[in-house]
Amino acid sequence: MTLSELPIILQNIQYADRNIWETTRLQCLIYAQKNCKKKLKVTDIFSLPWDSQNSEITESDIAELREHQTEIEALINAHAAQTAQTNKTE
Repeated sequence: MTLSELPIILQNIQYADRNIWETTRLQCLIYAQKNCKKKLKVTDIFSLPWDSQNSEITESDIAELREHQTEIEALINAHAAQTAQTNKTE
């Protein structure tokens, strides 16, 4: 880890145990739901910091991902061509 990576790590440290928190919340929901006639939502049990985040994907996100996909495909194709050329000369 470099010093430049530290702010990113500190900003996202709250998500380190996300799976454990989600599992705990689902278990609590199951226990509470069997004693409740009303249909409960996961957020009725307790809310977590990532519940309020916007998870919508915008058109610019899709365009950026497609551009990244094209770059990766080009790298893979270049590597495959290089490997094929190396195998041909051997």
